[in-house]
Amino acid sequence: LRDGAPTSVMRLFHYLSADRCEQTPGDGEEAVKVCTGSSPHTDWHAVTVILEDSPGFEVRSPRTGKWLKARAEPGEAIIIVGDLLHLATRGRLQAPVHRVTLPAKGTRTSFTFFAYPR
Repeated sequence: LRDGAPTSVMRLFHYLSADRCEQTPGDGEEAVKVCTGSSPHTDWHAVTVILEDSPGFEVRSPRTGKWLKARAEPGEAIIIVGDLLHLATRGRLQAPVHRVTLPAKGTRTSFTFFAYPR
């Protein structure tokens, strides 16, 4: 890390289906079960690039607070802004609060690249 060398990282995440799910209220509807593989957070680096094999990545709407499914078509990637880029642009770009939900059955895999520039 000498002289401010970048420390970008690529990680493989393999999510198993959950045995138990937490109950969450559903905007005036009956409660829904949500199996969370990654709890709500923002990424603190500059940019995240996600390749996934099945749905599960969700972003919270800053206006409504509702969770929105973010799904890339085959051959596409999901790209989100991190806290560092949010600060560098003085808020023009927003770092979204996001989470990963687990599949009811089977598994979910994603390759995720976290960009940490100098």
